[in-house]
Amino acid sequence: MKSAIVAIILLHATFGLAVPHQKSSISRVATHSKSQYYEFHNSFWINLHLTLFHEANAKPVPQHVEQGGATPLEKNDLSEQELKVWNSAVECYRKNFGGRSLLFDDQMVNIGNALGDYDNAATLDARHLPADLSQALNSAAPVYRKTLVESASEKQ
Repeated sequence: MKSAIVAIILLHATFGLAVPHQKSSISRVATHSKSQYYEFHNSFWINLHLTLFHEANAKPVPQHVEQGGATPLEKNDLSEQELKVWNSAVECYRKNFGGRSLLFDDQMVNIGNALGDYDNAATLDARHLPADLSQALNSAAPVYRKTLVESASEKQ
C-alpha cells in the first residue's frame, strides 16, 4: 500500500511538473516568434501607396452595379486641380505597377519596405525609390491628407 502511494506521488511529480514546464517553453517560443516575424505599423506613405495601387488596378464597375466596401478616396469634394493631381498619380501607378503583385514582385516588396522607413514623414526622399514613384506620392500626399482629415472629422 505504501509503495502504491509512493508510485502515485512519483508519477504525479514527474508528469505534473514536466507538463507546465513544456507549456511555458512553447508559449515563450510562440511569443518570441510573433515578435520576431510581425511588426505592425500605421504608415501614411504605405497607406497612400496601397490606395494608389488599388485605384490603379481597380476594374471599372458598371453603373447599374452597386459597389460594396469603403471607397479608398472620396473624390466628390476635390477641386479640379486636386482631382487632376490625384488622377495623375493613379495613372503613374497604372503605367508602372498595373497588374503587378504586392507580395510576389521583388520591386513592389522593396518599395513597400522602403516606404515603411518613412512612417509619417512630411515628404519622401527619392534616394531609395524610383523617381516617378516618389514624385507621384509626394504630389498626391496633400490630396490624400485632406481627404483623411475630412473623413475623420465626419466620423466624429
